[in-house]
Amino acid sequence: MALKVIISKNVLWRDAGSELVLFDDRTARYYALNEIGSQVWRGIAAGSDLGDLTAALAGVYQAPHDVIAQDVNAFVTNALALNLLTEQHKGLEG
Repeated sequence: MALKVIISKNVLWRDAGSELVLFDDRTARYYALNEIGSQVWRGIAAGSDLGDLTAALAGVYQAPHDVIAQDVNAFVTNALALNLLTEQHKGLEG
């Protein structure tokens, strides 16, 4: 099974320049994402694969892939723990 991360239905988000503001309507909490976190969020919203998103960010920031992968994974793990993101399991296609 492949794992896909999607934005939770309870989260509203708006652009604030190069950054994003999130609102969890279940908990009535706001979250502010910095520029890089916002790029990760927008990539997830666009349906990007986390591997492809990591590779793109590594190219943009000319940083080692493994460093960016750790940062993306930490962001996703934290957002999942806060229920801002949800795991969506997809069956193998074939």
